[in-house]
Amino acid sequence: MIKIVGNILGCCLLIFTCAMYAQGSVQLKATTLNGSVLTVAGVGHPFLLEVTATGMDMQSQAGQQRSLLGSHAGKEPIIKGVDTFYVREAGVQLTTLNGVSSMTRRYKVRIDQPGTYTVGPAEVENKGSSMRSNTIAITVAHQEKAQEETKEKKIAASLKLSADKQRVVVGEKISCRLRFSFKDDGLTKLQSIGEGEISGFTIGKKTGPEAGTENLNGEQHAYGQWCWEMYAKQPGDLVLPPYSADLNVRSSERERHPFAFFFGDAEQKRIFSNALKIHVDPLPAHDDTVDGVGLFTSYTAKVDHAVAKEGEGIVFALEIEGDADLENLGAPTLQKIPTEFKWYESKNAMCESTPAHNRKKRFEYIMQGLKAGTYEIPPQTFTYFDVRDRNYKTLETASTTVTIKPNFSKHMVAQAVDTDATVKPKVDDDLRPLDKHNVWHAQQLWYMPWWLLVVLVAVPFGFLGTQVLRAKMEQGVRKGKKYAIAQLKNSLTQCARMRQYGQLYQLFVDFFAQKFDVAPAHVTAQFMHNQLREMGYTDEQLAQWDLFYIAISSLRFYGSQQVESELLIKQANHWCALFEEKL
Repeated sequence: MIKIVGNILGCCLLIFTCAMYAQGSVQLKATTLNGSVLTVAGVGHPFLLEVTATGMDMQSQAGQQRSLLGSHAGKEPIIKGVDTFYVREAGVQLTTLNGVSSMTRRYKVRIDQPGTYTVGPAEVENKGSSMRSNTIAITVAHQEKAQEETKEKKIAASLKLSADKQRVVVGEKISCRLRFSFKDDGLTKLQSIGEGEISGFTIGKKTGPEAGTENLNGEQHAYGQWCWEMYAKQPGDLVLPPYSADLNVRSSERERHPFAFFFGDAEQKRIFSNALKIHVDPLPAHDDTVDGVGLFTSYTAKVDHAVAKEGEGIVFALEIEGDADLENLGAPTLQKIPTEFKWYESKNAMCESTPAHNRKKRFEYIMQGLKAGTYEIPPQTFTYFDVRDRNYKTLETASTTVTIKPNFSKHMVAQAVDTDATVKPKVDDDLRPLDKHNVWHAQQLWYMPWWLLVVLVAVPFGFLGTQVLRAKMEQGVRKGKKYAIAQLKNSLTQCARMRQYGQLYQLFVDFFAQKFDVAPAHVTAQFMHNQLREMGYTDEQLAQWDLFYIAISSLRFYGSQQVESELLIKQANHWCALFEEKL
């Protein structure tokens, strides 16, 4: 009896489970960038939102992937409560288990203000109906109070972002430093440094890396650091997002393993720095024009020659020296210039001979004196906000004297014109009388202008040169495309031989970048989809490509093993053959 009841309950549970999957479900959750459960997010520190829709057929999944590419925007999941956050799509993953498919979309999210936020539900369209997920609460706190999600105990390395000021005014200099510290035991190797999208600041040139050593928690660590300057462009609470570092980390235990050579002795890891919050105040009210913000030490005026003729150009230069954002400092407007002069801005440039923290910039103007005489160019003023004393100050140049002499050649030409107008023609008494009886017709000869002759000669040569250049360019494009196909085929062969199936994603990204002459960073899923559509592939082929792209990207970024690697190699060779036919 008990056995019969147990069988009945098992059948009911199985029917309930199948019905639930047939209807479909949506789950929303938040994780760290490393995939662990998010407890507390740091201010300005990115984390992941995952929307997983279960119980979807393959056609619906392909349709949603096309929605990611812009064909069916109505099927894109809608997550409520994220309108004020920084949100960016991070990837898509497809899985199929016992005939039931699920799609997971990941979004990188950053919140710049502390507090507790309610996110969700997420709405997903499937088979003509709308499915809703759960809602989640996310707590955002300052970095010292937040859980340090990016640090792993097995990684003896850290990344720290710091600034010399946490509160500034608009235009004030902020000195920043990014320091990567690690135990110099040969087990940790830095591959690359990544930065988030920075807005609201003007970023200066970075210097480094500078090497050194420091003591952390009683242990000696080596470090490399990068330094730069930045200037806030707008008031408010601005956030400098965390930087990331990609590492190759070797385990000392694995290094001693006899088969480490065959299985690889390094593991790829990613760590993150802290975020920085900078409070930017507006400049205090001021009646006059504010020319700059910073610490300025001198303001001088010069002319290349103090004596010039009427109409002759004079270079008038202003030089400002100090510690500020001189690269983006605009040319000051000249003040109270005599009306007998006309002037215009010429050029400006940084002076390279000054020390790093006492830089100088030169602004040049072209002046022309229109009337002879001795003139004084009055002192020019430069008003700025002093960031040390927190008030407005004004620098002033010395006055400059310029002498304009008469241009005698110009006056002689004018007098010659007046004299010629008053000279009477000389009459020769020996001239023969006019013939008033016969008719005389003046014959006008036509001469070809020199420019017309040049055009008639240049047109055929220009046409011939254009045809030759076009033929060479087309031949070069054809060679470049064939080389891209050959390189892809060789790389696929090597990938299959070495069983490095995770490299398939990068191989196709590099192929598209080389074929369409763009940077690899510009090759996105939407870019590939649009290019294949323009090449004439059918909707069925595009759907197959979408599923293939999801599989190789999931294998590359998430290590998915839902698709057999041997099958992926066959599909990759199939697409390579199709691309070769199109070329």
